[in-house]
Amino acid sequence: MTMLEFDNFAEMDSYLRTVDDGMRKDGVPIQARPLQALSRISLENSEMEFNISEALELPEDEILGYSGNALTRQILNWFDELYGDRLKIKYWAGKSVSIIRDDPYRMAVPIALGDVDLIFDPLRPGISGSINEDSRTIVNVLDHYDDLSVKTALSLTLSERTRLVHEFRANGWRVRGSRDLPNYEGTLEIRPDLDASVEHILSGSENFGLSRWHSLQAAEKALKSVIACQGRDFPKIHDLFRLAHETGHPTFDPILLETANCAPSVRYENSSSSLIEAVRAHQASIAICCQATLDIIDMGVPERTSRPSWASG
Repeated sequence: MTMLEFDNFAEMDSYLRTVDDGMRKDGVPIQARPLQALSRISLENSEMEFNISEALELPEDEILGYSGNALTRQILNWFDELYGDRLKIKYWAGKSVSIIRDDPYRMAVPIALGDVDLIFDPLRPGISGSINEDSRTIVNVLDHYDDLSVKTALSLTLSERTRLVHEFRANGWRVRGSRDLPNYEGTLEIRPDLDASVEHILSGSENFGLSRWHSLQAAEKALKSVIACQGRDFPKIHDLFRLAHETGHPTFDPILLETANCAPSVRYENSSSSLIEAVRAHQASIAICCQATLDIIDMGVPERTSRPSWASG
């Protein structure tokens, strides 16, 4: 059993460079390295625990020394300084997509999304992570939409800003919940499909159909996971209504099932799918996947004993 101890920044820097070199050799994406580093360090030092949410909320004047939450924050800051914009989104839990003025924008969901001060303030870009007068972490929604300029944000009406804040909160929780599903025994991997549904929307109208297909696939696998966790074989079908019925759980909203449902041929009929259909299908899918996760937790399904340690990034 080992314990991680540093006397100064030079010792931490040397250690983290070794960790980073190992991740580079293992092909870990740069965006995933901060969280992967914490996971590897925890495994190598079996008495260590990292509380990322508390570390991110730590005031700047308390980031002192090399233990506890201060060490966690020091490690995250080290990667931030090393890779800067190449990390793109700091310590994100997943992504979704929103329509702003008829254009799609990628929404990055932060890991810390608990009791936060959620705002939309174009006059304070980059303020996310700061602490307000009530000791709550500020999350400026503007900071979490890729390529949303301050100029565009300033032009949004109060109604538009309010919608984005509500959408960010609702979809943020659903993304976090849906991405937890593969952590449980007997479940199927859904994260690549959720990510693909976002990226196909952003890549242009010719791929809206493909986005809807991946949204369907994620929801389908989530429902099949609920069935599998009951110790039963799931039917090899794509119909979400039939799969939801097979789960035996009345928790799945028929409107969401209808919105995410589509025929397999949608993959080859991209011109027949609109932006709003693709975005709604994605948002319905993450809601279905999140509900499936909650159902699986309620069933008492244990978490996997091993999985790719950076897969939650």
